[in-house]
Amino acid sequence: MSKTLRSFQSIVFVLAMLFFAHQAEATHIRAGEICAVRISQSSLTYRFTLTIYTDRESTVEVTRGGLATFRFGDGTEYVGGDEIAANAVTFTETAINQQVGKVVIEFEYTFQALGIYVVSYFEEYRNPGIV
Repeated sequence: MSKTLRSFQSIVFVLAMLFFAHQAEATHIRAGEICAVRISQSSLTYRFTLTIYTDRESTVEVTRGGLATFRFGDGTEYVGGDEIAANAVTFTETAINQQVGKVVIEFEYTFQALGIYVVSYFEEYRNPGIV
């Protein structure tokens, strides 16, 4: 077997292992929702509550690292677990039972103008079928 062929096989093997290792971690977010409540009648200030239901048997922790993004729809976003935690009014994690956990993160945010905004949260490693 030529040295080039062995190098190619080694590269393919390493890439395959990285792909499968990434897929193996895809198990911690079961479901989630975002609720918005206007908390000021004189300004456009809202309280956003992000509730995430997690698989407690997973080794992946919600919003840890740089894989999470919370967007307010006006160009403002919190990227990464550290930024999300730093801007949160509250951040609580509780166990519902042995398999399911609940993470609740609250933000207060004031929009600069009236408009229609799509508020969203994205994170890697969702359970299959979660949209």
